[in-house]
Amino acid sequence: MDAVPGSARRAVPVFLAPAGGVFFFAWRSVANVIGRGLSSGGMRGGFWRSRRGGSAGWELVCDRVFAYRAPNGFDGVCHLRVFELAARRERPVVIVGELSDQAGACSIVNADEWIAAQVQDTFFPDGQRFVYVEHHAETITGVAKPTFDVVHLERARNSTGRGDERASFGVAGESRVVVMIEEGGDSRALPSAPIMPAWRWMFRALRREPLAVRPLAAGRVGLDVLPDVEVRVWPAADYTAYTVAGEEGALPLARAADANRERTDRLVGAVDAVIETPPEAILDISTDPPPDDPSEPGGGA
Repeated sequence: MDAVPGSARRAVPVFLAPAGGVFFFAWRSVANVIGRGLSSGGMRGGFWRSRRGGSAGWELVCDRVFAYRAPNGFDGVCHLRVFELAARRERPVVIVGELSDQAGACSIVNADEWIAAQVQDTFFPDGQRFVYVEHHAETITGVAKPTFDVVHLERARNSTGRGDERASFGVAGESRVVVMIEEGGDSRALPSAPIMPAWRWMFRALRREPLAVRPLAAGRVGLDVLPDVEVRVWPAADYTAYTVAGEEGALPLARAADANRERTDRLVGAVDAVIETPPEAILDISTDPPPDDPSEPGGGA
């Protein structure tokens, strides 16, 4: 398990139990409850700590490699962990980790608004709000120290119906760079422009708030947003999709890498076509309609 509650003990409720036909109170349970409350600054302090996730306990309901779509079209994968309180009296906490082995993908920092929208649709379609935390295995300057930042997000319902579920794995039409010279012409396909999918909610990042990170046991840290939980961390070099989820994590990483490689090849080819264009050539960009576009003659039904 990734999360280890700080205490496995739970408050034993007061009950009545039969013993030889005579009922008696479990006075020891009463004393334990009162004792815990007094030792933590009074009964109110004890119950407040429980409400914040002490004895009630946070539960790690999701721990996997999560494939996300990116606003620049270079989709990626991240380490996604979702923590919830059984009583749901606190907002769920979502930790999105930047993996070190997804070269060429849009970073989680630049894709945070799109990732948040996908998390909302996937895990909280009822509209429940959550705390969004970004995690990096090292600092921005390369210091081997894990960082966690709460990203404060502004949320609005996507009531306009904007978006297209084909993005960014599909396109509305293919654009090509066309070079015409006397001897003939040549064309190179351009990478498709990403289209925002029709998620139920849209997000805008407002600011980032660094969290204090408390080193605990080896490979684990504590965060204020997750009281009494030990959050696992890895060195940057080891924080990979395979380390987190084995083959199940490596497969979506490989798919994203293949798609990004193809996208990069298209972009490089289009740039080369422009750079190598003779001065007398005619340079243009054309867009072919999608084959199933119903607005075009011969399109879909």
